Amino acid sequence: MFAQEYGIPSKMARPFNNYGRGPENTDKRVIPDFERDIFAGGDLALSDGKPTRTSANFADSITGYTTGARQRSDRGPYNVGIERPEISMAELAQKLMI
Repeated sequence: MFAQEYGIPSKMARPFNNYGRGPENTDKRVIPDFERDIFAGGDLALSDGKPTRTSANFADSITGYTTGARQRSDRGPYNVGIERPEISMAELAQKLMI
């Protein structure tokens, strides 16, 4: 890795389910996929709906990125996201269809 080879301090953020304004409908994540299906007037593509996810607005996630970047520790990557509320994909689909 470049940082190790040249002794440059570095950090890695692992974003999970960070969403912002206007994601592309080809994004291949659940919210853009559902939006594409809704605006096309079709049925939502959904398996059994049991998988669960959280979603953090990107504006809120900025705090996680900046906090992690300011930490003095170099102890591996850090996650940026939220733990709660976790919602099933069936519940999410229901909320979006209202």
